[in-house]
Amino acid sequence: MKLNRRFFAVLLALCMMLGAALPVSAAELNPAYGEASYYDIAVASYSRMLMFQNGVVAAADASKQYGLIDAAGSVVVPFQYAGVWALGGGLFKVCDQATGLGGNQGIIDSTGKEVLPMGNHFISSRNQTIQVDGDYYTLDMKPSTSEAFYGQGKAAAQLAAYDWYTEAYGYYVVQGRQAGDSWAGVYGVLDSSFKTVVPMQDGYISVVSDGATTLFLADDKVYGTSGQEVSFSGLYDSVQQDWNGSAVLWVQKDDQTGAIDFTGKVLVPLGHYAGVGGLNQQGYIAAYSEESGASLVYKDGELVKTFEGKHVATEAYYRDLGFTDSSGKAGIMDLSGKVLIPAEYAWINGDGNGNLLAFRDSGGWTYTCGLYDYSGKVIFSDGYELINHLRDNKYQLYDGAHYGISTLSGSAVVPMKYVDMRLHTLDFIELYDGTSYSVVDLNNRTVVPASSEPINLFRSAVNEDLSSGITRANWYAKEYDGYDKSVLPFCYRLSDGSYATVYADYNTGEVAGTLANRASLPTEDGDFVYQASSGLFGFGTLKGQTPAEPEKPVEPEKPAQGDLPFLDVPEDSWFYGAVKYAFDNKLMSGSSETAFNPDGMTSRAALLSILYNFEDRPETDAAVNYSDVQSQWFAEAASWAKANGLAQGVVEDELSGDTPLTREQMAIILYNFARYKEFDTQGRADLSAFSDAGSVSEGARDALSWANHAGLINGAGGALSPAGTATRAQLASILKNFCQNVAGK
Repeated sequence: MKLNRRFFAVLLALCMMLGAALPVSAAELNPAYGEASYYDIAVASYSRMLMFQNGVVAAADASKQYGLIDAAGSVVVPFQYAGVWALGGGLFKVCDQATGLGGNQGIIDSTGKEVLPMGNHFISSRNQTIQVDGDYYTLDMKPSTSEAFYGQGKAAAQLAAYDWYTEAYGYYVVQGRQAGDSWAGVYGVLDSSFKTVVPMQDGYISVVSDGATTLFLADDKVYGTSGQEVSFSGLYDSVQQDWNGSAVLWVQKDDQTGAIDFTGKVLVPLGHYAGVGGLNQQGYIAAYSEESGASLVYKDGELVKTFEGKHVATEAYYRDLGFTDSSGKAGIMDLSGKVLIPAEYAWINGDGNGNLLAFRDSGGWTYTCGLYDYSGKVIFSDGYELINHLRDNKYQLYDGAHYGISTLSGSAVVPMKYVDMRLHTLDFIELYDGTSYSVVDLNNRTVVPASSEPINLFRSAVNEDLSSGITRANWYAKEYDGYDKSVLPFCYRLSDGSYATVYADYNTGEVAGTLANRASLPTEDGDFVYQASSGLFGFGTLKGQTPAEPEKPVEPEKPAQGDLPFLDVPEDSWFYGAVKYAFDNKLMSGSSETAFNPDGMTSRAALLSILYNFEDRPETDAAVNYSDVQSQWFAEAASWAKANGLAQGVVEDELSGDTPLTREQMAIILYNFARYKEFDTQGRADLSAFSDAGSVSEGARDALSWANHAGLINGAGGALSPAGTATRAQLASILKNFCQNVAGK
């Protein structure tokens, strides 16, 4: 089963962004066109009407027939096509179907001259290369290659002989078929030059790194980058990396478990442990013996502390030790046993900003949380349904009734008085006070004044809460058209029913100008499409001004990590490969242009929306019958999910879309989706080996058993943590495993 290519194409189009010099006024042309080649000004994120080539662009007349016009509005090619798309180099794809996904297609130049006759073709363009059916051409229609189309260095041509591949730490894990054309896979590893490092063999191979050493794990064998087995290869029945990303390899021999580092040095000697943890920030690692009920804490392979009758856990995001009491509640203590955070919580996670989020089970699939520092000092007291780190030590808060933004010191930036809050980007925050909508920046300065309806800005792509993932994907526009600006249009409705558009720069946070029309993103030259009160579309030009010189030198931006633009996803992190897979396949985006927010929480609405997009956003006649959804950004996804039973077993009447998604809830939703897609859901794992198997909800046991068998949700430290939440990094890993292990991508 292949991933839905149409979904990726639609998502890519929604994410593309164009910018301009800061506008201060506009000179409008006569509106004369019935369509702007997209569905709603300032709602869709990209207008092909703006793609001027050789002085012409595509436009439609009132009957929705397309042709080419110049910037003065003169018709160059008559309105005669169902669709026209710019390919680059002055060439345009023309179609007799408006979607451009079927029917007859051809190519014309900017004068209307036929370059490729209309016929049963499939035409697309990428990276200044045109694909016609299975052949590739340059912009002057000379033969090209698939490598040029998919991007230089992307291994498209070199890896074409394999059924599947994934890239991690500069290496490719490739899959081929066994003899007889069986779907059973054999795997190997290639280096960046596509030379064999690990030969093809049975069993999946994973690439792991601690930042200094990269290894290839293949069942009981472990290979180094030279392709030779390392010193500890074959000593254990299985070797796997700590899934929370510390520099630990969990090992198993017969019925005993332990831990080693990437050189093979023993961190936890083999023993009969129910589970082994990760390496915390002080270098301690804990192992729990279910037989004796004791936890043993090691450092550099030496036993330093034994806790009798107490389950102790270490995680990469803990400075100290996590522990659970007899009732299964979690807390934090130091090595001496001094309690820093009392054992009153369902689980404790890092917040991505050096503090700890503690979640309290309030019943009915709902949780409240508080924020502590490592010493146990309360930063935000328990009772919030959402605590979300933004940046500059500012946090979004939701107490179940109102939203606000506060600093770590507790001073309010945005008062706790708004009934709804949407983060368009980290710089622009939409507020709803129950009567009107407005947009402010992170310092609570007004960007867009009061509007009688929600503010329109890329509604299909980026009007999401930060916990669900924010898209600021202007790098797509740069890849396709060379534009790399940051001016965004916010379209809002005035009290008299008319519309205006505020242009603001998300890098500076400054308002650049206002237009008395509904308007689109501008091009690099300042050209934009606007909609007049008559409903017809026309062109305008934003007159730019030279930005003032900064008062002090600007710190240069840190370079992106690896092949990703996110500064918080280093190549040596455990989640780099998963984030890259999710980002490359358009499953997840960043929380900002340069941040992924790997420790951020994910929500129910986020996962349902990802699956809805995976299915190419199908239409459904079912009404949204969750009482708390209504016009939320995820309403369509919620309606589709409800109609197809995806959230069955998780929610009934209320979705609580912004609620953090627990691990067992995720298992249920993915299990329901796999059944909906008719994927193989037969396999089951025995959960009794996990120390907290008894805490799995009865309704989630079957789904979690399947998810564990499928390699989606694994244990840590011998525990499944069914009530624990998944961070964005963990969600990326789970989605990658779902696509590869379940969907067969």
